[in-house]
Amino acid sequence: MNQQRIGRILYGGFAALLVVCFAASRIAAQAPAGFVYVANCGSVGCPGGVGTGSVSAYMIEGMTGALTPVPGSPFATGIGPQGVIVDPFGRFVYVANLQSNSVSAYTIDPATGALTEIPGSPFAAGGTSPRTVAIDPSGQFVYVANVTSNNISAFIIDPTTGGLTPVPGSPFAAGTAPITLVVQHLQANSFMRRTAGALPAREPILAASRPTPSTPRPVP
Repeated sequence: MNQQRIGRILYGGFAALLVVCFAASRIAAQAPAGFVYVANCGSVGCPGGVGTGSVSAYMIEGMTGALTPVPGSPFATGIGPQGVIVDPFGRFVYVANLQSNSVSAYTIDPATGALTEIPGSPFAAGGTSPRTVAIDPSGQFVYVANVTSNNISAFIIDPTTGGLTPVPGSPFAAGTAPITLVVQHLQANSFMRRTAGALPAREPILAASRPTPSTPRPVP
């Protein structure tokens, strides 16, 4: 094989590699960095609102942070949604519906961010005027602050379906008109539950939902 032919082969391989790398960079740039979910209160109890309420969903553009509406958005909720949260692993969305005293639950399409209501949703809040919803960082429990009944509802999350089951003893007494809540997570307890096999061995997505990246295939 002469040097000229070797040069052509090397050049062709280099050009093909550039094309593959360029295509991969284009795909990475076009893939969403995550999703944003917004509770729209509606006209019931929210002056200027429209309808009974909904959740708007957006894709985050990875390079610029710009938002693009998810197909099918906005998605129906109960009446007067106030609080919305994504579970730590980006699987489920939960919405506190102030006026209908319920919690709507959805699964997230990891590719598009679209929401599908979970069977049994909306779930009874266990109190009146649920305003804020929170999830513990292990992704096992949902907590809801109920404003007018002055208590906190607690639920167990079904790890397969995302459905909610009240924790024994729920709701729990709170102060007057609780409007927000946060959850502290003890690392020691997290480690013990992980080693017992109760939790999936992966890092939680604490602030937002994002699609699962695909593993790139090696170039032959």
